[in-house]
Amino acid sequence: MLNERVEKLTGYKADKKVVIKYIVGCSRPEPADKIVELKKQIALKESVESEEPVELTEPVESEEPVELTETVESEEPVELTEAVEFEEPVAAKEPVSSASISYEGQNISSFTFKGSTINLESWEQLLANLCTTLSIEHSVDLEKLLWHSVEGKFFFRENADELRLGLNILGTNLFVETALNPDVTVKVAHSVLDVFGFSSDDLELATE
Repeated sequence: MLNERVEKLTGYKADKKVVIKYIVGCSRPEPADKIVELKKQIALKESVESEEPVELTEPVESEEPVELTETVESEEPVELTEAVEFEEPVAAKEPVSSASISYEGQNISSFTFKGSTINLESWEQLLANLCTTLSIEHSVDLEKLLWHSVEGKFFFRENADELRLGLNILGTNLFVETALNPDVTVKVAHSVLDVFGFSSDDLELATE
């Protein structure tokens, strides 16, 4: 019967040996353990196919590595020295002017300035002769004395009438006050030297 069906389908008769081998193979039962194993594979396959596919998320990009900076070496500790106690500044003493020496009751005979000695007959000649020496030997501008005052008083004028007893300074049109006591005369003389940058110690007086 099988051979007839094959002949209808293909137009050829099948070999009897082949037909018999096919029938024997189909009728032989499968081993029980093989059937069990086959069922397990089918069940596993069905369970795998039934599971929902797992959605793969995009890989999380790791943050850029933080670059470690070099540790700064601390400077060596500064050794603190003991605080130096400063002494309180001592107030400078005002220079003692030679004018502080009283010349009352003394007569002047001469003065020496920068090595030049000038003889005098009286205190009234001191300022006029000192200014003449400054003008001739040291080329100072005596006109600065017109704006120079001592204790608010002016002792040098171009007009002699502005002074009580004016004496002309040789070689100039300036007059100097002479109606002064010896101490004031010496004070004005030291002030004149200061105007032109000289020290009062540059002037030496000879009295008797």
